[in-house]
Amino acid sequence: MKLHYDPRFKKTNRIKDFFRKFFLSNQVVKKIKRLEEENKNLKKYITQTKYRNLVSKKKNLKIHECKIFSQNGEDGLIMEILSNIGVKNFTFIEIGVQDSIECNSTNLLLNLNWIGAQFEGCKESYNDGKKFLKEKGIKNNQCKLLNEFINAENINSLIKKTGIIGEIDFFSLDIDGNDYWVWKNINIIKPRLVVLEYNSSFGEDDPLTISYNPDFIWDNKNEKRFLYGASLKALEKLSKKKGYDLICVDSKGVNAFFVRKDLMRNSILRKMKSKDVFVYNKDHNAKLNDIKNIVKKYNLVRV
Repeated sequence: MKLHYDPRFKKTNRIKDFFRKFFLSNQVVKKIKRLEEENKNLKKYITQTKYRNLVSKKKNLKIHECKIFSQNGEDGLIMEILSNIGVKNFTFIEIGVQDSIECNSTNLLLNLNWIGAQFEGCKESYNDGKKFLKEKGIKNNQCKLLNEFINAENINSLIKKTGIIGEIDFFSLDIDGNDYWVWKNINIIKPRLVVLEYNSSFGEDDPLTISYNPDFIWDNKNEKRFLYGASLKALEKLSKKKGYDLICVDSKGVNAFFVRKDLMRNSILRKMKSKDVFVYNKDHNAKLNDIKNIVKKYNLVRV
């Protein structure tokens, strides 16, 4: 039997192809518009808060604290500071995220479509974080979640593996241990905004840190729970050498915020001294004088 070609078949296929391509391209356009709209939220936040700060005589950043995914009010402070210094690549790196649910970069990732990398040394917390990000539909090309134990020797090579190097917008470090030594050794990235955990148990006057031990693991029991990380003064001195100004700490006395000096010139943010912004972390559940006596028993390094 001879099959006859029906010209209408070709015409029908062309129509189908046209609508298929139109539908796909329309989806892409909608996705791009959605991303642009969500990133526009940051620009909107920038405009609103910048002028609110201009009329604020005290310029107290703590009024902007807001907890979305952060441990305390860090999310709001991060947004406010970024609104003043601007963003360039919408990229982040955070070290010490636990399960990724309560940390400093997840708000940027989930609500503002930033891309970056998160590191967590605890295998159990890493697995929980992996599950959480999967539930949120986050792909590996959006956020690389890595189970790595960080020390001063491996930090640069591990960051290099993520492909996120050079100038990035945001960096956060909280590993309850060698924070000072790790921050000191980092040279592969140049963050615009840096958030570092400080240990208020070491007081507000002295630049102190634990001695370097690449295998250090925080003992959160008994009096040794006060021995981790570095004092605010130590981080202020080190960050100054690396080209960063201290601008504030959160109201709970956990994290300190530093901005790269070249970005301060056109900003209304003010350089602060550690003694003027120091806050004692009351969650330590001990009197400050008692803690000071405990700390004296152990060998801390003055830097």
